[in-house]
Amino acid sequence: MSDARPRAGAVLLTLSLIWFAVTLWSAHAYVSGALDPLFAVIDAARALPDVLAASMLAGAASALAALGWLPVRAALRWPAAIGSGTLVGALAAALILWGYGHRSSILTLAISALLAGAIGGAFGALKPREVPTAGVAATLAAFLTDQALHLFQNPLLNLFGAGDSAPTRLAAASRLALTTSLLGGLAAGLVAFWYLRRTGTGWRFPVYLAAGAVPGAFLLVTELVTRVGGAQVFGLIGNLSSADRTYVEYTGNSRLNHALILLFTGAIVAVLCFGRTLRPATPAPTPKSPTKVS
Repeated sequence: MSDARPRAGAVLLTLSLIWFAVTLWSAHAYVSGALDPLFAVIDAARALPDVLAASMLAGAASALAALGWLPVRAALRWPAAIGSGTLVGALAAALILWGYGHRSSILTLAISALLAGAIGGAFGALKPREVPTAGVAATLAAFLTDQALHLFQNPLLNLFGAGDSAPTRLAAASRLALTTSLLGGLAAGLVAFWYLRRTGTGWRFPVYLAAGAVPGAFLLVTELVTRVGGAQVFGLIGNLSSADRTYVEYTGNSRLNHALILLFTGAIVAVLCFGRTLRPATPAPTPKSPTKVS
């Protein structure tokens, strides 16, 4: 077990940092295509939730890796975990400031990325260690599922009935969003169950429940940080036109619904998988009545 923990932490850290780098690169490519500085700031705000989620995930993975590799005293466990997560958040914040300038709205976005990394680091210090480890693995599975479905977005929209009219496209997008959330929760619950079952430490159902709910909880915290840190920029977008205001509200509600569905689906799937492993209790043998001697 002691050898497996650092190895699992190293694998999760590597995958999380790759996801973090890809997310930052994708956001930069998306924002750099804007010709006007105002639209660049708006595009940065739209990419903010993905960057914060990736920063939080990488912060949690870095904390798990640091605590697995280094012999840290109990008193230094939380500072070490939060510090390692903050380093990841600081990297994201530095790249945001370097790429988009130092205006107040961008500075707020950078601070949000820093905070997300620190929150992820704090999560990595939770005990039992298997819960955040399984949660990080489940979150990676949910994110990869979402990305895989996004690659086939157009064929899936056609499959769900998208036509030439706006109502049919909106209905198809809603069906695809629900499917993405459910499949992401399914993947998260299965991975959380698999990891906890693999450790073989006899965890009970609350541990499986918590691990399966981690991806949704991550996104809920990300949404909170996004709405607080991006309030200035999102307000700017909403003031451009009524259509932009509707877009901001719609995307915010969509992210919130996705996080909630992911949370409950992942938790339920993990618990159901755990329930399948339970065996019915063996009834106690009935004591024999004493034989009467005539």
